Amino acid sequence: MVHTVSSITMARPLCCGVLTRRCDTRGSVTGASSGRSSHRSISSTSAAFLQADALDLPFADEFFDHAWTQHVAMNIADRAGFYAAIHRVLKPGGRLAIYDVVAGEGSPPTYPVPWARVPGISFLVTPEAMRNGLARAGFKELSWDDKTVACRAWADEVGAKRHSSPAPFGLHTVMGPEFAEMAGNLERNLREGRIRIVETIVAKLRAAANRRRNEDHG
Repeated sequence: MVHTVSSITMARPLCCGVLTRRCDTRGSVTGASSGRSSHRSISSTSAAFLQADALDLPFADEFFDHAWTQHVAMNIADRAGFYAAIHRVLKPGGRLAIYDVVAGEGSPPTYPVPWARVPGISFLVTPEAMRNGLARAGFKELSWDDKTVACRAWADEVGAKRHSSPAPFGLHTVMGPEFAEMAGNLERNLREGRIRIVETIVAKLRAAANRRRNEDHG
C-alpha cells in the first residue's frame, strides 16, 4: 500500500529520513518544520522537507494519509489551532502519531531545557488537557502510552555517558554550550515529576474541528 506521510517536526530532516526508510518505497514523506518564515524546501527521491507555519500548513485539505509530530507542541501556544491544522490535512481515518513532553504533577520545569531556554516559549499542557484537545479537534484516541519511566532510564544512561566519555559530535554540537545544563535539567525534571513523556496515536474522525476553529476566530 502506498502512503503519503507528513512529519511535523522542529527542524529535523532526520525524521523524514527515518520515515522514508520505514514506509513503502513507492510512498512519500513530507516534513514540515514549525516555523513562521518563508517556505524553504529540501527534496529527495521520496522525501521533502520544508519550513512553514505549523498552524497554517501549506497543503490542501485531506492531503496526507498519516502524520507524525515529535517534540513540537511544547513550543506552540495555540494547541487547538495546531491540532486543527493537522486534522485538516489528514484524510478521513488518517492517523496522527505524537511523541511529546507534557506537564507533570510537580512544580513547573526548571529551565533551560532542550526545547526552551526560558519559560516564555514553553507551553506544556497536562496529559488530560492534551487528550481533551485532540478529541475536540476531531480525533479518536487509538493508543496512549506514558513513556516517562523509559525516558528517565534513557536520560540517566545518556547523562552517565556524557560525563564519562563525551562524544565529539551530538546534540551538544547543534545546541551549543548550554546543552549540558539543558540535559541536566531534563533529567532532573523527569526525576522530580515536573514533566512527563507521552506517545499517542489518534485517528481523524470528522471535519468539525476546522468549522469550530473558524467560528471561534470569526
